Amino acid sequence: MARLFSTITDTTNAYFKKTTHVTPLKYAIELAALGVFGRNQYMGGSAEGWSLDLTSAGDLDLQPVSLRFLVDNTNSQITNSASVVVRVRYYLRVSSAVVSLTPKILKSTDDSSYSAATISGQAACTGTATNFSGTNQKQTVLLTLDAGLRYYRPQVTVGGAPATGLEGWAYALFDCYCAV
Repeated sequence: MARLFSTITDTTNAYFKKTTHVTPLKYAIELAALGVFGRNQYMGGSAEGWSLDLTSAGDLDLQPVSLRFLVDNTNSQITNSASVVVRVRYYLRVSSAVVSLTPKILKSTDDSSYSAATISGQAACTGTATNFSGTNQKQTVLLTLDAGLRYYRPQVTVGGAPATGLEGWAYALFDCYCAV
């Protein structure tokens, strides 16, 4: 035990000197906290009950609410870490396979004017299964974070042949965690 204590407090030990390794360690600790607290965060939508009106093509906010989330990537500490995963998981359903829903994420620097964020893994969903077992009804969309402080908000894009009387359901969960 004494040996371990003297090694940790030894100022000549290269691992414990004040070096450029202190800042990455700080970021690693912050990211570890994200791994604990950043899973399954409700971002909006409803799996049943509240529905989206699919009478016309275009982008829709999730209903009853589409929450924005703030990510502070000021020093690119999240994007510079290969082990960090930032994603939004969508559960999608439509009332008829003639219409589709495709996940979309918006970004903003000031929470007022939004533009499309860079994402991957999204696909059009025409599934109608109420248990989300159909093709593309469960989607994991990876989000590429911009450097700096950004607001992100989930949406869906209506495609196919929208018509009066068609409905859709979309539910989104946010994850930011350290993959091992």
